[in-house]
Amino acid sequence: MIGQTFNQNRPLSQSLDTQGLKTKTRSFWVPLSIFFVITALSITVLGPQTQSIFDTREHIVQLQQDNRVLVDKKNKLTSIDKSLLTRQARIAVSAIPVESSGLAALATVRNKAFSSNITINQLRVSEGESSEKDAAKEVRLQFEISGSLSDLLKFIDSLSKAAPLLRIASVKMVGDGVTISTDLEMKTFWAELPVSLPPLNTPLNQVNKKDQDLLGQMNNLKAESLGFVAPASASARENPFAPY
Repeated sequence: MIGQTFNQNRPLSQSLDTQGLKTKTRSFWVPLSIFFVITALSITVLGPQTQSIFDTREHIVQLQQDNRVLVDKKNKLTSIDKSLLTRQARIAVSAIPVESSGLAALATVRNKAFSSNITINQLRVSEGESSEKDAAKEVRLQFEISGSLSDLLKFIDSLSKAAPLLRIASVKMVGDGVTISTDLEMKTFWAELPVSLPPLNTPLNQVNKKDQDLLGQMNNLKAESLGFVAPASASARENPFAPY
């Protein structure tokens, strides 16, 4: 009887344990579900707002940096002598014009040759091409000249001191010891003025020592007046109408 009673009570205790486990499990899943819901809402709602806060903070930091740059630019521009800037700009434009420098270089070569007693037999001017949009454009001058060695050296030296800027690309000399014929190729340059200013938050770079030295060298260049151009030298070709 006792064994039968024990066996009859055992399913009842198992039923009670199962029911208690379900109750405990239900009480566990309820807060867990609430936690998942809150987490999902936080990711969905608070995530973009948090990112917006970070973006706003970065924007504020950038604005502070830009403001410091603008204040620094204002202080530098206030202390700069405007007349000095104007003079430096004129020096630079004289050495490297804002329009094609071919005509000015041609006048310089003709006048320097005339004053150096040099004969120009041929003179060709051609525009070079620049691969970069903002780079300086190149103009090539090719000419044949003749004269004594001392006059040729004087002529070449005078070109190195003339404006617009002239640079020797190649020199070929032949002669008999008295008169020397020379094939000379030179380059001159020009560049258009900027059409736009850099962004306001770009730091201002002042003229450094190297730039000042370069401006000093440009200031020593002497531009020829376009109002007077030396007459063309007589060609060395024989006169086809000369009597035999």
